Amino acid sequence: MEIIQGDQKAKNSPQTTKKNTKKRNDVKNNLPSSQSKSAWATSWTTRPELTEQIVAIVEPAVIDDIRSMSRGRVVWRNMATVGETMGRVSTAVSTVLAFAGASEIAGQDSSRILSFVAGGVGCLGMVFGSLANFSRTQSIERSEAMNLILQQADIENMPDINQALVVNDTD
Repeated sequence: MEIIQGDQKAKNSPQTTKKNTKKRNDVKNNLPSSQSKSAWATSWTTRPELTEQIVAIVEPAVIDDIRSMSRGRVVWRNMATVGETMGRVSTAVSTVLAFAGASEIAGQDSSRILSFVAGGVGCLGMVFGSLANFSRTQSIERSEAMNLILQQADIENMPDINQALVVNDTD
């Protein structure tokens, strides 16, 4: 039994021929170096004119994506703020209604109605809280996606207000 090292195996393999090796070397040698606008386009194309056409098609789409993500992160961040505010207000109203329904001021019938309304408003508060959490997550995801594109273009990342601020509830 003969043990063949990795390099020897590749040299002796019938799959590796001079034609295949030459073709791979041509791809490496024909890649445009200073003419290319995008590294990813040149990593698999062999002709500079093809690379330029691909970049001309992709650039407007990337710019539109950046605009859309920038607008989207602001919208989602605002929805998170509104949802959290509405959730806290609903929770406060639910608490007041629950205490009013349990007090001796309310009669038998109004006590049941107040309890039912308090429960409904409390559930609405939970829905608003969940909406706020989902919206904040969407804002962060859009910020991360946008920063990934900016990073690929060698542009400084845009800070995310949700991650940049540290809320200290003990103050």
